[in-house]
Amino acid sequence: GENLARRVSDVCRLFEQLTTLHKELAALRRRKLEAIGKADLDAMCACNDEQEALAKRLAERTGLRKQLMDVVGREFGITSKEARALTVSQLMLRLPAELRPDLERARDELQTAIHDLAHTNRMGGSVARELASHLRFVFAAVRPSAIKTGQYSATGDAREITACVLEMMG
Repeated sequence: GENLARRVSDVCRLFEQLTTLHKELAALRRRKLEAIGKADLDAMCACNDEQEALAKRLAERTGLRKQLMDVVGREFGITSKEARALTVSQLMLRLPAELRPDLERARDELQTAIHDLAHTNRMGGSVARELASHLRFVFAAVRPSAIKTGQYSATGDAREITACVLEMMG
């Protein structure tokens, strides 16, 4: 009854907080990509620091979700393990019809934010792959080349060895 309605409202608020955090993380990842594009190391470091703080807040919210689902599970007479494993769709099937719309809206907004973050992460992965490919090309171009040279050993025998030559340009 009333207690269940309060718990569903708590779940909705939690989803709203998670939505905000995922949106912040997506915006942060986009700023980081811009910083990478500009080779702005200070901005990249700042983004990394913000990312750590957001990850910590997300972990805290995840812990709260588990606790909240424990309480919701008690409302339905199910174990903590069962409650924590419930999907939102499964939870909505157990709810009275009047409690579903707010939860459905909060779920949809969170899904949208998660999809946006996933898209931003895919873009970041693409940029990282292109950057790694570019760096391999650059390092291959400046890598010392191995050449074969003849050299005498301590016993006076002639032998061929591989030596690296690095040309210094000044």
